[in-house]
Amino acid sequence: MITTTESHIYLYVFGIGSDVNTQLLTPLSSQNNGLTEYLGNDEIYSRISNFYLKIRNPVLLSPTISFNPANVIQVYPSPLPNLYKGQ
Repeated sequence: MITTTESHIYLYVFGIGSDVNTQLLTPLSSQNNGLTEYLGNDEIYSRISNFYLKIRNPVLLSPTISFNPANVIQVYPSPLPNLYKGQ
């Protein structure tokens, strides 16, 4: 279990091959401000290179939203995802 810390954790997950546990990996990344990529054995180099090009240019990290008047109780998805150049 991850407890709240003063620093933000960004967990980027790669699933390679056909027997990847998507039910585990997808929540791990989405609940820790990251992204998930699933790729076959023949796509590794190009997909990892493209993934790096995406995450090296963050536009918004750990975004929050507020409303005035504050009559909105919940926002989905929670937490709001990070936004990267080209998304």
